[in-house]
Amino acid sequence: MAPTVDGTMSEGELWGHQREGVSYALNAFEWHGGALLAWEMGTGKTRAALSIMLHLGAERVLVVAPKAVLPVWEREAVKFLGECAPPVLVLDHNGTKAKAEALAAFDAGIVVVNYESVWREPLARAIKSWAPGLLVCDEVHRLKSNRGKASRWIGSLASSTPARLGLTGTPLAHGPLDIWALYRTLAPRIFARTYGEFRARYTRPAMRSEEHDADVLVTAGRGGMLSRWKLRDLDHLTAAMYQIAHRVRADDVLDLPESTDQTIEVDLEPSARRVYRDLKSEYIAGLGGGEVVTAANAMVVALRLAQVTGGSLRDEDGDSHEISTAKLDALASTLDDIGDEPVVVFGRFRTDLDAIHLACKRAGLSSSELSGRRSELAEWQSGGTTVLVAQVAAGSVGIDLTRARIAIWYSLSYSLAEYLQARARILRPGQTRAVVFAHLIAKGTIDFEVYRALASRAEVVGAIVDGLRSLPLPGPVGTRR
Repeated sequence: MAPTVDGTMSEGELWGHQREGVSYALNAFEWHGGALLAWEMGTGKTRAALSIMLHLGAERVLVVAPKAVLPVWEREAVKFLGECAPPVLVLDHNGTKAKAEALAAFDAGIVVVNYESVWREPLARAIKSWAPGLLVCDEVHRLKSNRGKASRWIGSLASSTPARLGLTGTPLAHGPLDIWALYRTLAPRIFARTYGEFRARYTRPAMRSEEHDADVLVTAGRGGMLSRWKLRDLDHLTAAMYQIAHRVRADDVLDLPESTDQTIEVDLEPSARRVYRDLKSEYIAGLGGGEVVTAANAMVVALRLAQVTGGSLRDEDGDSHEISTAKLDALASTLDDIGDEPVVVFGRFRTDLDAIHLACKRAGLSSSELSGRRSELAEWQSGGTTVLVAQVAAGSVGIDLTRARIAIWYSLSYSLAEYLQARARILRPGQTRAVVFAHLIAKGTIDFEVYRALASRAEVVGAIVDGLRSLPLPGPVGTRR
């Protein structure tokens, strides 16, 4: 993957802070073998990383990323590199043996794998044999646990990898001491050789009078005994960290577009896919007598299909049953990556709102709700909570959501007017920052059709009807699977 002048992504197409970050990272590689792009969400980390890959000319690149982010890398490589894009292998198979076999048949290019499986055998052995020349850790704060299995294994892999690149908007997710495990992978010589030595360098036992200070850490030892440690010499820690770190905050980047849209693709579990497929087949079979696809009958099935992609489905008695946690898991992962920055998450159904609250809880974030059943907007606007869980209809009219610059759609409304109004609650006078609109999309489902219609500003109902009309209609109704 050599640099190109005429490729799809030239230096002139990068934003100013991206060009600066690429140059900074290449210089950090020369001195320390690693670099950290500590850029907030929406500032273009993936695009910059692809440019870095081209400049390094690495033949084999390993990208480790959260599961929800895996499809992004293949899509972005094609989008930004065009004809220069190397082959991309996304290891999203169910088992590590299948992943290892796929990798063994792959020569050179970009391999993308998730944190949960990268360290497991036999995949781990196959990766070391493949010998990547560049290791990219997307959302590298996932390595913050110095004792975590993924963190330790990736650290050992990094010792034999010539160049290491970390990407995250929250490098110190839970505190300054998180940085040691990240730098064990990126640049192990910057900090102490062991975590114990590192902690001794930047903490001391807290005195009784300091136990409730904001900069005191509490750790649990053997037998559940609690110890309190006072942070110290953080100026030195910061200076050491910035030997390889390049920080970009969305508020400070003047050449960002007014807003950017992102999709987060989600794979439904096999059982949820079967439910989805059966519902869709049942609808098509019902048209076997020649019934015309109308807006009314199309929207009935579309509503039920959308409930499935959100993770639940109501039975004939009106009781809701959980059939998938794919979107919930992806949202929790995304919120964890964002950190404690204010966010609005839109959902359509009450079951969606419940799932969003649970995702917030998993990410350790407080949440308020704005819906037909609860009105806690003032609590969120005043800073009492981090995430506003908004029902699309309730969160789309006459309110100010400019406290957040990030909005996530857990599920999409079929009303173009509601969708545009929801966006306008965030991107409106009073908003001083570049805005990111993210959408959770279940692959191979109606989510894609709805999002495509919304993105092109088409009327969603018409798009759904047209999509269902294009499906092949069966002959005489057979036995339902």
